[in-house]
Amino acid sequence: MGNCVLFVERSGELPVLAKVKDLMSGAEVKASVKSAKIVSEGRLEIRVTYSCLG
Repeated sequence: MGNCVLFVERSGELPVLAKVKDLMSGAEVKASVKSAKIVSEGRLEIRVTYSCLG
């Protein structure tokens, strides 16, 4: 399995862009934000789907 990390760019309160990168190759992995909501003050719940194969 690959070694991936998720980066989220925020605009205001909610994330607008999610990027997943494979740390071994540096390649960007396709990712999509399924949902993002504020669950409590200062806390976000972000659901992202992606696959990281390696």
